[in-house]
Amino acid sequence: MKRTVIITARIRDDYAELIRSGTKTYEVRDEPFGDAQVIHYISQNEGTSLGTYSLEGQFSLGRDEDSKLISYAAISEEAFYELFPRATDGGPRCLWVARIGDQVDMEKLIGES
Repeated sequence: MKRTVIITARIRDDYAELIRSGTKTYEVRDEPFGDAQVIHYISQNEGTSLGTYSLEGQFSLGRDEDSKLISYAAISEEAFYELFPRATDGGPRCLWVARIGDQVDMEKLIGES
């Protein structure tokens, strides 16, 4: 039996397009990814599937490194702080980053177990 840990994350459709185009190659979250090997994106607006991708490792960065985090997130500074308010404004003190890998076919993934 093969064990694959999949997490599901809501994401804005325009961010999903950045992933598909290769512009956004890292996922930034305010919680660790745990043992997740795969991330399945769900449209924040429609609730529909936006794609499934492998996750290639994870690490955390403190909020004193927000400029790096913004670069990893590949979104505007304004959008970043909307999602992740500064720690001084009640936001998280560190954020988790994982490299987004190749797109995964869920049918094949499930069939390989």
